[in-house]
Amino acid sequence: SIVALEKIPNNTAIYPVAQRKIAEYRANLEGINKRVVVEQQAQGEVDNAKKQPNWQKRAPELPPLLRAGKRFTHLGRRQ
Repeated sequence: SIVALEKIPNNTAIYPVAQRKIAEYRANLEGINKRVVVEQQAQGEVDNAKKQPNWQKRAPELPPLLRAGKRFTHLGRRQ
């Protein structure tokens, strides 16, 4: 939707609204991208921990699905 908004000519009545929306959408996208990176790093840490011997005994606080080896995307859906 950012691409479509960027195509709105600056001599139209909705141009100022489009510019505000572009800024809003970019800010939202930046926040989402940061969360994805954090979650990918966390998943990497969990994956690395699981490679250690006896990881299940050392991590009783992990949720049952993680102990079962399930992975989740940043949206919480199982992979």
